[in-house]
Amino acid sequence: MNEDHVNIVGRISHFFAVNRPLSVLILIISLLFGLFAFWLTPKQYNPEITRPAFLVSINYSGADINEASDRVAHELIEKIQTVPGVDDVLTEVSDGATVRSTVIFEVGYDATKAKLDLLSQLNQHSYLARGFIAPPAVIEINPETIPILQVVFGSPTRSVPQLRAELIKLGHELGQIEDVSEV
Repeated sequence: MNEDHVNIVGRISHFFAVNRPLSVLILIISLLFGLFAFWLTPKQYNPEITRPAFLVSINYSGADINEASDRVAHELIEKIQTVPGVDDVLTEVSDGATVRSTVIFEVGYDATKAKLDLLSQLNQHSYLARGFIAPPAVIEINPETIPILQVVFGSPTRSVPQLRAELIKLGHELGQIEDVSEV
């Protein structure tokens, strides 16, 4: 064999081809280490992953969407984002000036501590609830009830009561489908 033209892979292959007992020993040791590592690795079918989430809701009677966004939503988001462990804040302002913020904490953050920290921050800034602005209501979101699908309806030709009547009817029909928990 001309060793001048053999690359590193060829040299390694040649070494193991010539030293068969050593090759078998390394193979057996590798298999034992692999089985040992597999045996020591913790296994859980459905691991418990905690990611605390809360819904903060504030009513601002008599305000329109723009006024509620300016006076409540921006201030609320700013205060919530300073809470330790907050990963994301999703805020929605709807007709009738209801501000709803979904506060999502980091994965693995203690749910009790998250709730206490959030409530503490909201209580420290309770002076923001003045006039027609109601104090915030905090509801813990259970991961089992987080919506999988959210659909928004609107119509340029139907009135709100007509649309609402049709949606109630649709909601009852969807509730009859197997494995649908909430509509």
